[in-house]
Amino acid sequence: TSNRIRFVGGVARSELICQTLADITGKVIERIHHPENAGAFGAAAIVAKGLGRIENFEEIKSKIALKDIFY
Repeated sequence: TSNRIRFVGGVARSELICQTLADITGKVIERIHHPENAGAFGAAAIVAKGLGRIENFEEIKSKIALKDIFY
């Protein structure tokens, strides 16, 4: 299991919620830029894969910029 959680969605905009989740789980919480748009980004990534612009799904994670990390 991973020690990191990539937290997305509208509630991930809250620093308090991110830090609380890190404190409760004991895991590192990674918050991306514009976490409320993660679903749209995922859909775009699938299209890019289908068009051959992305080789494999593992490559997608490297294209998602992190905004904050909570310990």
